[in-house]
Amino acid sequence: MNITETVWNDLVKEIDARQPEIIVVNGGDNQFLEGGSLVMGKDDIYEGYKAAPEAHIVSVHMEGQPLDVIQR
Repeated sequence: MNITETVWNDLVKEIDARQPEIIVVNGGDNQFLEGGSLVMGKDDIYEGYKAAPEAHIVSVHMEGQPLDVIQR
């Protein structure tokens, strides 16, 4: 399952119904100049883990974008 360009929301919360083995997230916590995150941050990724604890989570796009907050 590939979760791209989103933050944790009601639609994404339904991942547990799909029982994914692997989840790939854009996890750099890019920030808009005003208004919050563009992609998932550490709290969003943790919510994904809690929703699908058996899945392996791979976070990509860390440090890859100029607006990333989270670093490796």
